Amino acid sequence: MDRDGGRSPREIIESYVERFPDLKAGVSIGADFCYDIDVKIRYAPIEDNEFHCELYRSEEKAELTKSVLKQLAKNCEVYMKDENRDYSEQ
Repeated sequence: MDRDGGRSPREIIESYVERFPDLKAGVSIGADFCYDIDVKIRYAPIEDNEFHCELYRSEEKAELTKSVLKQLAKNCEVYMKDENRDYSEQ
């Protein structure tokens, strides 16, 4: 999972397609919604992705419950990959 880090949705999608060429779709969920349902966002940059983050139920990194996962799924925006677009073009 990535945070937007000030990037546009298009920039985020292009970065995912570059890293995961077989990707068919992605989702977006707002940080405010996560905070509203008491989901913690932990920024966790990794070597090849400064925007990487993780979601937890508490500061102790408790896993998300099924009910929280359902809430996230119901409140996300889905982005489908356009098979006719060449994402390698900048």
